Amino acid sequence: MLVFILILGCSKTVVEHGHELGTHGGIVFAVGDAHYHGEALFSDGKFELYLLDHDQFQVMEVELQTLEAYLRPFGDAKAFTVAMEPVTQNGDSKGMTSRFVGKLPDQLPAKQLYVVIPSIRISDNRYRFSFSTPDPIMPTKIADQAEVDLYMTPGGLYSQADIEANGSQTASKKFVGFKASHDMNPKVGVKICPVTQTVANPKCNWIINGQEYWFCCPPCVDEFVALAKKDPKAIEPADAYVKK
Repeated sequence: MLVFILILGCSKTVVEHGHELGTHGGIVFAVGDAHYHGEALFSDGKFELYLLDHDQFQVMEVELQTLEAYLRPFGDAKAFTVAMEPVTQNGDSKGMTSRFVGKLPDQLPAKQLYVVIPSIRISDNRYRFSFSTPDPIMPTKIADQAEVDLYMTPGGLYSQADIEANGSQTASKKFVGFKASHDMNPKVGVKICPVTQTVANPKCNWIINGQEYWFCCPPCVDEFVALAKKDPKAIEPADAYVKK
């Protein structure tokens, strides 16, 4: 899971406090004079934002509203727009929410991001959110029975012959101890990961439709196998994944 660090902007000078893990596994960050906190995380292609009050233990509710987030990859001029919709949690009051969820664009490059949410209404005030991701966005690794079902069940382009060619094992078993290194600037002609478009590692390979695909890390194998089973038309031949 990739965790986002969140900064809630306000009119006062920001005073940074120590980072703590939040209830959902995200990082909690205090803002201003610790008036508010936010917990932010990335999971399953979604950006989730949880709001907390000054003591970090009390959930903070705001009125229902749609937030607009601007996601700009570091070094790029283009920003992607994401609608953050209110998704109420159990216990939220009627007409209020303490959680927002947005879907990350499929075409978003695997780079560090600078994210701005220009406006949110909290009580009678409006605040500006801004934060940056510490690492490139990578898929979340699946595990346990879900991983077994993914790799041991044929479907779409992923055949029983592929399962056997991969040693009848999951990616976690094959790549135990694998150390990923994400090079976000592949040179022209270099093989790239089909998921993140970063430099592919020949040691992180998987057979799909009888072809050997190279990836940057095991979570990308998970995502690509799932795509090959769910949407075969979205999969290109292995030799097509080269930096143009």
